[in-house]
Order: sequence, then structure tokens, then C-alpha cells
Amino acid sequence: MKVTAFIRETSAKNNITDQAHVYFRVRDGKTDIKAVSELSINPNHWSAERQGYKTRVALVAEAKRTAFDKAVQDLTALISAQYYHGADSRWLKGVIEEFHHSNINIRQGRKGDEYSLVYQCQQYAENHPMEKESIRHHEHNVRKLQHFERFALPPLLT
Repeated sequence: MKVTAFIRETSAKNNITDQAHVYFRVRDGKTDIKAVSELSINPNHWSAERQGYKTRVALVAEAKRTAFDKAVQDLTALISAQYYHGADSRWLKGVIEEFHHSNINIRQGRKGDEYSLVYQCQQYAENHPMEKESIRHHEHNVRKLQHFERFALPPLLT
């Protein structure tokens, strides 16, 4: 299994404003998957051999070059560590997204039931003034939603 980083775009020799996104490619036997990351670099500064900045780029600060090269290496290592036989491009996109947004799947301390539609409807009914008839209709609709969640939806993975 081999993970490589590459860019697809090129630009004119003296163009310093163009940016190209870094793609990651995983090859393992018949598996060949690619996905784009949020990392970007000027195509004139990219070194395919180093998979990062060229060694002698004077227009970019040393700290920025080092941070970019480290991000490419870290992402490559993460992909290598999490790879499994049968992985597909959706998996690779998920790994890259998780790298860039590490807290994307965290509910930030909120309980799981706070994400359900039934819970939100009940909170709405409790916190907004309504006539008794409207409350009855609201409760009736909440019972229908509970029934639907219980019998029509597959169980959620936790």
C-alpha cells in the first residue's frame, strides 16, 4: 500500500497567485483511490519528489512551508494508519475531512436526544405560548413522529 500526494494544476512560470489543491492517492493492488484535501499550494512551489514545497522557495515564509509540509506528512501518515482492504474513495474523503475538521463528528457535549425531531418539537411546544387546541394538535403530531421513529427508521449506530 502506498499513499502519495500530488497536484493537478500547473501555472505560468512567474505566476505567484495561483493555488492548487493537494490530492491524495492510495494504491494497493487493484485499489486506486483519490480524494482532494483542503491544503493548497502554488503549483510553481510544489515538488513532486518531496511531496511538499521545493527546498529553495524564497517567496514563502519558512514557518508556512514547514507547517504545510508537516500537514502533508501527517495526513499521509493518518491515511496509511487507517487504511484497510476494501476502502473506497468515500472512506478517503472522510479521513481527509476528519483531519481538517477534527471535531466535525463531536456533538460538543449535547445529548443524543437533543438532535431528534421529537425532542425539538416538544421543546417548541413547552417554550412557546399556544392555545389549548394548538397544544393538542402539536402533541398528536409528536406522537405520530415517535411512532414513525420507533417503527419506520433503522436504529442509529452509536
